[in-house]
Amino acid sequence: MAVGEENCGGGWSSASSSSSPAATSSSCNSASSSSWGWGGDYYSNIGRWSGVHELHAIAHRIVRDGYMQGLIRAFDGAAADEPLLEMWFSQLDVEWVLLIHDDDNPGQDWFPLEDLMDRWILALLTMVQVLHNTQLELHSKRPTTVVGVRSAILLFMSRLLSTTTNSPNYVQEVVQFARFAEASILRMLAFVHVVALTALKDNQNHRAPEILLPGMLRMYACISEALPTVLTLFKQVSDLLAFGSGHESQLFDAMHHILLHKRKKLSNAIWGMMDKVKSSLLMDNCWQVSHEAAAASGVHETTKLMMNYVTLLWRNDDVLKFILQDYHFGMFVSDNEGFNSVVNLITDIISSLGHKLEEASLSIMDPGLRCIFLLNNWHLVLQRVESLDLPSWALIETCMAQRYIDIYLDVSWSPMLCHLFIENSSNSPQKNKLFGLWRYKSLERFELEFQRIYTEQKFWKIPDPMLRDRLRKAIIQKVVTHYSIYLEERPAKGMHNPPPTNTPEQLKELLEELFEGY
Repeated sequence: MAVGEENCGGGWSSASSSSSPAATSSSCNSASSSSWGWGGDYYSNIGRWSGVHELHAIAHRIVRDGYMQGLIRAFDGAAADEPLLEMWFSQLDVEWVLLIHDDDNPGQDWFPLEDLMDRWILALLTMVQVLHNTQLELHSKRPTTVVGVRSAILLFMSRLLSTTTNSPNYVQEVVQFARFAEASILRMLAFVHVVALTALKDNQNHRAPEILLPGMLRMYACISEALPTVLTLFKQVSDLLAFGSGHESQLFDAMHHILLHKRKKLSNAIWGMMDKVKSSLLMDNCWQVSHEAAAASGVHETTKLMMNYVTLLWRNDDVLKFILQDYHFGMFVSDNEGFNSVVNLITDIISSLGHKLEEASLSIMDPGLRCIFLLNNWHLVLQRVESLDLPSWALIETCMAQRYIDIYLDVSWSPMLCHLFIENSSNSPQKNKLFGLWRYKSLERFELEFQRIYTEQKFWKIPDPMLRDRLRKAIIQKVVTHYSIYLEERPAKGMHNPPPTNTPEQLKELLEELFEGY
């Protein structure tokens, strides 16, 4: 059976994975166009999707063209406003959001969900920037106030007029703007419910975690990015209408509660998805490996998937700190506490990976190949950990690669060298005579054993060139050095060597051909 050939329970994929049949999984590799190894494009700063300047330019153009002013003036918060919202959401390429309600049960119409999540993120960021720019434009139209009692009376009268006449004025425009902004944000937030519910029911909908989780992290980052601007927007509206008794005067508190509730719902879903991810990657049937697969494929597919997942978590450490705060504590967590928790999460995953590798290797009967399997996989782990630049206190066993090299040399090559150097503590002439005859035969046995090991291991695969060269040098140091000493010692002791099949240099050339694979 090939490496990771059975159902891995999660449908993970790796952009850097080998395409060889021996390393390919029928289900762990089920979404090959998607992976944890996306690089940095979708991580950290959410503004990278289209660029902050581009978003600002789009928002500025929408406001400058007078498009928003027309929509807001026509909007009165009634059911008849749905066509206006459809026009507005169509401009943002998310008109489908208006079909969602908070009690919706996600169905196939919402897929491919990963595409919808990215479109939603761009739309929300653009929407918030447009609303912010529109509010600034309204603010510039604000009537000049006169300090003192007179200004208070004028402000009160303007608000009173706005409720008794149809004449447009500043306060009335602010009220209409607040209603429009509230409706827009609330309708956008309904999609969070769909995503969270889909994550909880992903087994029923066959949604692969490698598709959902990255998008969910980006959505969480997007909401966190937009939150201060949205709250500032409604705070200014609430402050302006503080003397009123209408719904708009309470918008800040209401929207603050709703935004935090939606973000909390998303963080709960993310943590639930992360538990599923880890469980799926640690399932026994995701770690099956045969002798043929271990020899031919180098690195286990699930090792790549887990390290891609670790990379995703590390590159989203700032987001995960807030998710940790939402999910586990519900209170403020310092940057240092949050950072340490993310590192601990990653080291725990890597530790679990190491245990699964050890368990999987037990199914490989050849002890030498078992070491090569562990060496290949752990070397990849260490390479990826080094690229992440984890803090020095993170508990990663960096000496494991050398340990596997030492064990490999002992189990594969040390027994062969015993044919060259046999201890003989007896001083009897008869024993010495027999010892000389035995040493003659031992060279033949050494050569036969060398040819056997060389033929068997020549096409074992070590994909990393530096690791391959490192192991070759270690074998040459052990085998060729002892072979040279043997050939030099016998003539020095008055013994004759039979003609060797290979010189030390020829032996070295053969050993330098090892581990290229087929």
